[in-house]
Amino acid sequence: MIGVILALVFAVAPGWTAEAKELTGVINNVTLTGDLDWDGDFEPLPTDGTPVDKWINFRTEIDWCIPSGSNPEAGDTFTLQLPEYFGKPPAFDLSAGDGSVVATASVGDSAPYVITFTFTDYVEGHLDVCGSAWFESRLDEPEFDTEYTLEYVVDGQVVSSNTITTESFTPPPADQPRKWSSWEDDAQTQLKWGIETPNGPWDSTLVNEDIAGAGFEFVCSDIKVSLWKADAGPPQWMRDLDASDYTVDSCTPTAAKITLHMNASPNGEAPAGHFVRVEFLSQVVEDRDNYRNTVDVTVDDRETQSVTDDAPRTAAGGDGGGNDVPSIDIEKLDTDGNDADTEADAVALGLEPGSADLRFVITNDGNDDLLNVEVTDAIDAGNATVDGLTCDFNGDGTFTGTGPTDGPFVKDGAETATFEIDASFECKATLNGVMSDSPHANTATVTANSTDEPDREVTDSDSYHATAKPAAYDLAVRKTTEAGQVAVGDTVVFDVEVFNQGEVD
Repeated sequence: MIGVILALVFAVAPGWTAEAKELTGVINNVTLTGDLDWDGDFEPLPTDGTPVDKWINFRTEIDWCIPSGSNPEAGDTFTLQLPEYFGKPPAFDLSAGDGSVVATASVGDSAPYVITFTFTDYVEGHLDVCGSAWFESRLDEPEFDTEYTLEYVVDGQVVSSNTITTESFTPPPADQPRKWSSWEDDAQTQLKWGIETPNGPWDSTLVNEDIAGAGFEFVCSDIKVSLWKADAGPPQWMRDLDASDYTVDSCTPTAAKITLHMNASPNGEAPAGHFVRVEFLSQVVEDRDNYRNTVDVTVDDRETQSVTDDAPRTAAGGDGGGNDVPSIDIEKLDTDGNDADTEADAVALGLEPGSADLRFVITNDGNDDLLNVEVTDAIDAGNATVDGLTCDFNGDGTFTGTGPTDGPFVKDGAETATFEIDASFECKATLNGVMSDSPHANTATVTANSTDEPDREVTDSDSYHATAKPAAYDLAVRKTTEAGQVAVGDTVVFDVEVFNQGEVD
């Protein structure tokens, strides 16, 4: 028995909410493009097998719309599974035009990454909620000359598939320095810069970095120097350089200078067909779409060469919106404050015929301004009447008709052309003739139309119940005299008093 009681308690405990649900049929279009020329413009991917740079940014765009009848609530979700080869895109929000967050987009922790869109309470106050989203990502540890099939999964089904091939490796010029960059964390706050010297042989190389104002700072405690072999294919790591092979001449958050002198290497030089890679870790200190770094490299007594690299951030964003949900509320009570919504709450008005002064409070409790406001009242039971229904639409104390009307209304003391959100007005009427043999019920109703969607009508009703008791008629007579002993033939004077002991005159 205890177990049953506990189960019931948990079932009805206050504050518990229904479990959020995953909505299906929300995503209706998925498009994949790529920044093929590294110019910031995203273009359709080639369909003729033309290879693409393995490091390009890809951009995914989706269109979404909550299907009719879904009854979305805050916490409900929909998902998109990304191609298994994609790296992790950043989290982002879907925002409405007024800045309200419609949904948040979070990304799972492992590939294939799943983006989960979680709706806020925005969806509870709006209808026909739709929008779009976009995000950028790269291939995760891509290979050269490799075919990748990029598939998106929605509601358990592949909804979009693209096949690309990455370019073959092309050895860089042996006599020129190279520079590259890579993001070290999903949040894109740590950026690694790589500088590769011209191929050996050479005796000494000066690497001079100056990044003042670039939006990031060097982490001087994290500098790596290594020797690589430049083959016809991708280069091969040979070894990390000995500390005697290089000198960190200086390093600050905004500048670094390193001299590579190869003292511990054979012949005191970089071997032929080999290059040295210097890697700097940097910390982002300013949000930007792109980070740029230029390095000067001087080999032996040759002319200084400059090389630049850009590190664009993968970005994401989206939007959403819907039509405001219109709503209106009417509360009906008597001037004594009795609500009397149900028969069980009926107000006892005393002796028949009962009467009461009624008060109506109408409020725009929705998310949309209203027009065409009308208040009516109908008798549901009994023979009483509701008379003199009038409304003070503009709050000046003048009670006029009941509508339909477009105003003027008033909110916070200011006149408004429409019945604005959170505005209210009052109506009044008199209930007459409630009899004991026919309990009374009447219902007040208000209707209005949305300004966003004029054909959409909103309505609300509130009832009032009352009873009266029958009049109790009760007369009493008292007959008295002051005469004492009375003899035969005496005349006796009596006082007769009549009392109304009833409830009516």
